[in-house]
Amino acid sequence: MSCGKSDYFVKNLNKFLISKNINLDLYPIDSNKNSKFFKYSKKPFKCPKINSKKFESFFFKYLSKNQIDLIMPFNDNDLKFLKDNYNKLNSKIKILAPSPTKIYKFLNKKFSNKFLRNINLNYVKLLNKKNITKKDFPIIVKESGEINVKTKGFKKFNDLETFQKFIKKKKSKNFIFQNFYQKEKFKEYTIDIMCNHIKNFYFACSRERIKTKNYVSVKSKIVFNKKLNLQAIKIAKKINMTGLLNIQCFANKNFEKIYWFDLNPRISGGIDFFIQSNPSFFRNFSYCVLNKDINQKNCNIIDQKKILVSKNR
Repeated sequence: MSCGKSDYFVKNLNKFLISKNINLDLYPIDSNKNSKFFKYSKKPFKCPKINSKKFESFFFKYLSKNQIDLIMPFNDNDLKFLKDNYNKLNSKIKILAPSPTKIYKFLNKKFSNKFLRNINLNYVKLLNKKNITKKDFPIIVKESGEINVKTKGFKKFNDLETFQKFIKKKKSKNFIFQNFYQKEKFKEYTIDIMCNHIKNFYFACSRERIKTKNYVSVKSKIVFNKKLNLQAIKIAKKINMTGLLNIQCFANKNFEKIYWFDLNPRISGGIDFFIQSNPSFFRNFSYCVLNKDINQKNCNIIDQKKILVSKNR
């Protein structure tokens, strides 16, 4: 679907499919006619904006004219569309996303914690707006996804007075409130996972977020921690999907404490770090979505001690 800033993924996937003569053509669609990935596929389409009334009629007309076997979401609006039209689509096409019930839970961050609690993992707890006091600061405020599914980013507040002024101007129903995890004690990690629940295949790549731009990683460092990866794969198994997903957490120095928060059953904006770290990434990915057996020898992460710079721009 709409590939946004993931043109690096689309470009290199297309290059790999052509070089290996794999029978899997790309048909990206996007509302931006200047999208870079248009030149990386045989049949790209400009479409209406996905949250417009025109998109649904366009999309099903598009499906009727093209033989589409797989559909992959690239952002939260894509996920919402799949959730709203899942039953209609599922009879015609393989969807690289979880069930509509799970999509709803992950788009609305208020329900993500319940999912994590049910599988006995620690999570970043939500603060009750009415009970927030001076001792809770600093705190962060994020959109919950209940009204607007696009929830990238957050606001940090260091004092109660500034926070209260903000709340008076906004509809608090659309926000969640969390404690801020100090960088001196905790680091933030993203775990990209390639998975196929039918084959029971799960391949995780964990990275420390060194530097971000517009809330997307531009510098990362690959980390190897068994506890972190096992917990991430535990989440992926419960999500029960085929494709790419990414999840985020805070962890202390020795990974004794891990607190999960964002669960995104879609490709991440920093997917290129996974690609850079696994030479067989595209072979593994194409085999994964086509339900082919994957050789575990191809699922090794290169030990990258240096900081990786994003190529996804």
